[in-house]
Amino acid sequence: MLISKIPVGSIMVFKLSNSDEVIAKIVEYDDKDFIVESAFVLIMGQKGMQFSPMLIMAEPDSKVTINRSNIVARCPPSKTMLGAYEQATSAIVLPSKQGIIM
Repeated sequence: MLISKIPVGSIMVFKLSNSDEVIAKIVEYDDKDFIVESAFVLIMGQKGMQFSPMLIMAEPDSKVTINRSNIVARCPPSKTMLGAYEQATSAIVLPSKQGIIM
């Protein structure tokens, strides 16, 4: 079986056995677990789909361990999801409209 190496620092989407989809940054991993940070799930909010922390009661900067036996599938996020994730996890706020500010 060919198993590709995933670079530490990669953003990945995980489909879990409970049907949740999680997007997170990989901090480290071994043959039993993925340790991730900034783990989010999509929820329906008042303004449409939005990110919510995977573990709501955990400290915001906590690292989360996801056991490989609970992962059904994993893949890189789409460009749209990656952009939304980077915006949600970045301290830099991007303007909603490009142009010259006067």
